[in-house]
Amino acid sequence: MISKPTLSGNRLQWVDYSKGIGIILVVYGHVLRGLNSAGMVNASFFDISDTFVYSFHMPLFFIVSGLFFESSFRKDSNGFMLKKAKTLLHPFIIWSLIQTMVQVVLSNYTNDKVPFSALFTCLIIPRAQFWFLYTLFFINVINYLIYRFAPKFALLISCLVWLVSYVIHADIDPFTTVFQYLAFFNFGIAIGQNKDQLAKLARGKWAFPLVVLFGVAEYFYFINQHTTAYVTDLLLVFTGIVGTLLIAQISYRAQKIRMFNFLEAYGKASIGIYLMHILVASGSRIVLSKFLKISDPTIHIVAGTVLGLVIPYYVYQFCMKSAYLSWFFQVNDKRDERQKAQALA
Repeated sequence: MISKPTLSGNRLQWVDYSKGIGIILVVYGHVLRGLNSAGMVNASFFDISDTFVYSFHMPLFFIVSGLFFESSFRKDSNGFMLKKAKTLLHPFIIWSLIQTMVQVVLSNYTNDKVPFSALFTCLIIPRAQFWFLYTLFFINVINYLIYRFAPKFALLISCLVWLVSYVIHADIDPFTTVFQYLAFFNFGIAIGQNKDQLAKLARGKWAFPLVVLFGVAEYFYFINQHTTAYVTDLLLVFTGIVGTLLIAQISYRAQKIRMFNFLEAYGKASIGIYLMHILVASGSRIVLSKFLKISDPTIHIVAGTVLGLVIPYYVYQFCMKSAYLSWFFQVNDKRDERQKAQALA
């Protein structure tokens, strides 16, 4: 059944579909990496699949985040960073501590032994999937400062910051990924400056050329992944952008078909799924392998991916209906609570 594509409030509906596709790839990728660490998956299959997924699925999230940076900054420049702290730093702190604590307690069952000291370092050096929130927050900090003090040439200056970091190969942990993914965030800002052009880009008839271009990009990225960082980083930028544009094309078409509505739902809940999926997927692997003695990688991949999506989705939906439980994911001030109450009325 076909439904007319619409805007969800101020949201671009196809963007939520893109995030839905992205979060499925995130969960699948982490399930696969967990199985590889446990020695349960074919090495060649893992190498090809891992390279494919990681060549564009995280760039997608940074590009999508960049789409709305300028509009959000202009709407409330004074409160911009406080809002980012509430939506990025807050869940980063809460869930880094929760996940690390669980990993410390269950170290005998997990792939890696996590020392108790990790509880004290996980907020400085991000662990596992939490690098994304950490990186995204500091990318926002960089662009906030540039837009605050040099608004006329802000995007150009930010792009120059990335270019300099690329040329000097700024490998400064834990900020290496901040400079690496700044390129994608800035690309999102650039195409987000014209929402009409953005819509044309998504619904344009570019699917087939993008498939061909993406295939070529993937080939060169795969065969050059073990060369110098200068080559791989540049190829990642190209592959990530082309892959994201292709996902945008797919998403725009998917939103017209009702059977794909679950992609929008997962996209809107992507932060909750992202925060919880490793706990669930790892738990699935432990139960299947340690207790049920199941070692079939296909069963593990399917079970880990499905459970890693579905359980966090419903937990997130349940928590967000509560003023208290929603605190695990974001800080709600009185104004947010009033707006939420009015929306539900």
